[in-house]
Amino acid sequence: MTQDFSPRMTPPFSDGVLLAINSIPDSALAVEGPACVRTKLERICRIHDLHSTLHDAAGGHRVCTTDRGPASVLGSMDPLRSSAQAMLDELHPAALFLLPFAVQQAMGMDLEGVAAELARSSNTHILTLQSLALDGDWLDGWATVFSALAERVPSVPERHPDSVCLAGLMHTRDEADDVANVQGVTGLLDALGLTVESVWSGGGTVEQLMRAAGCR
Repeated sequence: MTQDFSPRMTPPFSDGVLLAINSIPDSALAVEGPACVRTKLERICRIHDLHSTLHDAAGGHRVCTTDRGPASVLGSMDPLRSSAQAMLDELHPAALFLLPFAVQQAMGMDLEGVAAELARSSNTHILTLQSLALDGDWLDGWATVFSALAERVPSVPERHPDSVCLAGLMHTRDEADDVANVQGVTGLLDALGLTVESVWSGGGTVEQLMRAAGCR
């Protein structure tokens, strides 16, 4: 059995997670991990998407981290719990994602327990993400976020015959080129007499993404 030990040249898993959060304006991300998340965040906000709302000058950032690296004493979920609760209290996001770094995940940290505890006192969707940082790249990070959110799309008794959900776009930033991509494709569907209720992803809110439930 052969193994490929060549260096990975694609962007990492965490970049895909951050880009997915960036594309959902009323979502937030709490990370159990080191402070390097901030460097990745700055790279998106200062280089990739100048319209990004992940970082807020007033301090209401949509991404936070516990700043705990491998050298820290791990085991307690209190730092993540308090960080996530602070985001819920300040930002009131429609969806809050919890993500561990690989070391924390390997230690079996109880992410589901934290999510359940936070959900008891909030109407926010609290979703846990599995880190694929050791095996995946940015596309896996993107897919992990939207797969978790897709599991929360409600079941509806009726579907609207002329309403459709457009899936497959990767709206990674709110600058003119990505915005125009969404407008161009939805315009084509509109010309066919179809109503685009939801775009995965098109920069829409969690509520707009959930409208996919009523599409044929």
